[in-house]
Amino acid sequence: MGETIKNTVKNIPRRRWFVLIPVCFLVNFFCGLDRSIISVALTGGMQQDLALDATMSGMITGITAIGLMVLAVPAGQISQRGKLKKVVATCIAGWSLLSIATAFAPNEPALLVIRFLLGVCEGIVSPGLTTLLTFWFPDKNGERNRAQSAYLQSSAIASIFMGPIAGAIMSVATWREMFIVVGCVSLIAFVLWAIIVKDRPSQARWLSKEECEHIENQIAIEREIAKKVESSGSSEVKDEKLHLGILLRNKYVWALMGIGFCLNVGQFGFTLWMPTIISDITQANIMNVGLLSALPYICTVIGIWIWSGITKKVKSRRFTTAMPIFFFGVFMLFSFFFGSQLGVVGNIVCLCLIGSCYMGCIPSLYTLPSLALVKELDGPARGMMAFAMNLGGFVGPTVVGMITDVTGTATTGFLFMGLVLVIGSLITRVFPKGLGSNATDVNADPTEVVTK
Repeated sequence: MGETIKNTVKNIPRRRWFVLIPVCFLVNFFCGLDRSIISVALTGGMQQDLALDATMSGMITGITAIGLMVLAVPAGQISQRGKLKKVVATCIAGWSLLSIATAFAPNEPALLVIRFLLGVCEGIVSPGLTTLLTFWFPDKNGERNRAQSAYLQSSAIASIFMGPIAGAIMSVATWREMFIVVGCVSLIAFVLWAIIVKDRPSQARWLSKEECEHIENQIAIEREIAKKVESSGSSEVKDEKLHLGILLRNKYVWALMGIGFCLNVGQFGFTLWMPTIISDITQANIMNVGLLSALPYICTVIGIWIWSGITKKVKSRRFTTAMPIFFFGVFMLFSFFFGSQLGVVGNIVCLCLIGSCYMGCIPSLYTLPSLALVKELDGPARGMMAFAMNLGGFVGPTVVGMITDVTGTATTGFLFMGLVLVIGSLITRVFPKGLGSNATDVNADPTEVVTK
């Protein structure tokens, strides 16, 4: 009987993996590309053409992170209520047009406004899409983790190709024309999203009835388990009209925000200052620095799959969230304390080790809200977490920049980021130790599952 059930589940169609995930991948890819490619444009003529000093260049980059906060909190709740498709479609069109508008910015104030608004449009992507995937992929057997991994790889891949893409365009055109090209290409994601993506499996005509029922039944069981997880705010939830106070009284919401903040301090700080560190270590020209900068991001992609594979074997989502963050910080601390003794090759290897942990926690981290919170708190909690992550994305590069000004080397910033990341890994201890290990089979008795 058990073997029959196992074979039945294995035979469930998996079309959502080949239809939904690629579209989400492209949306996140273009989101990351439009946001980060300005770092290449600044060195490719933008600073000179607009007479931007280093402080203003940093502010123009950082103000996008401030814009990301605007829709971060409501994004999860919009997805929770099944209204994400139309809002994201509008935002994709918005950031594509704003990317094109960047090419026509005449001065600093106009550029600040454009990049802030671009951040506003892109702010819905991370919390919105990660919440959306919780309605399409159950947590059982690490399925949700693998879906998050496949979708989130696009950020790392966008980082890998950002330099070559920008360099190829600017070798035959200007930075202004580069923004026009990137903005126009991003509209491909808008078309695919509008045609294919649905808020719920039951709305997708391309999904079989068998696959739809499997998804919804398994997720329903996992939601029942989530109700049994002790949560200080859960008993107050009566409907989907949530007050901010309910979220702020929930310890798991605060834990998610703390983890997200610490993680993005490390991620954004590392992303912004890594090319400078490589330049200091190797004394290479800008072309070789760009090529070497891709190596840690290649390791990021490999690392996502490795850590995602670990989550299939280790069911505790607290553990699989904490460990990548912990090693992310430890490798940074190792680089700070021993970098001077490692030589060029040793330092590059160390950067690659840091890169391998750069996004390793993300798939597990994004499953925590749906495992630890009742359904009504899930989406809003993801929005709160995204808000804190974006704040970390502003703080990380800024503080490391200040440290660099004082010490004269960006490597010193690794001490700050490493300590913050280790603290972030310790915050995961707020969650129950075995969280995620109770995800069960769709064919199990729901009463037995809940009372187990």
